Amino acid sequence: MWNLRYWIWSSLLLIGAYGESALLETLETATRGEIYLLSHKPLDGDGERFLVAPMKEEREILEGVPLTEEDFEFVRGAFLEELAKETESVGMYKHMPIHAIRFYDANGAVVYETSICWMCRNIYVPEEGTARWREFYHRELKKFFMRQLPIPPEVIMEFRAKMGM
Repeated sequence: MWNLRYWIWSSLLLIGAYGESALLETLETATRGEIYLLSHKPLDGDGERFLVAPMKEEREILEGVPLTEEDFEFVRGAFLEELAKETESVGMYKHMPIHAIRFYDANGAVVYETSICWMCRNIYVPEEGTARWREFYHRELKKFFMRQLPIPPEVIMEFRAKMGM
C-alpha cells in the first residue's frame, strides 16, 4: 500500500507541473468522491493510510464516507470555487489534517486527494514535483464535513492547547 500511495501521489504531481488551472480541469473530470476523518497524529498503527504529502507523513483513516451524487456535486463545486480564487501559498502553521478527500474518475482512479485543516484554513496542492500549502476555506463545505464526520471534542481541545489558543 505504501508504494501505491507514492505512485498515486507522484502521478498527481504531474498535474502540479501545469499549475492550478490543470487541477481545476482535472477536478472537472472527477465523477465521485470519498471524504475521511483522519487521525490528528502521524500514523502509529496498521490502519488504512492517507498521505499528507507536504509533511511526508501518513495519517490513519479513522472513518470514510462515500459521497452521494448530490453531495459529490456540492463538494466538487466548493473545491472548484475555492481553487479558482487567486490566493497566496501559505505556511503549514500546525496543520492538523483531520479531514481529507479523494476525487476519483470514471475508471476509479484517484485524480486528486488532499487533507484539509479548517483551523489553519489550508489544503495542499501538487506543484512542480512537490506539493505546497494553499489557502482554502469554504464555510458551507466545513459545515458539511463537520456534519458528516464530526471532529471529536478532545481532539479540538488538544489542538488548541498545542496552538496556545
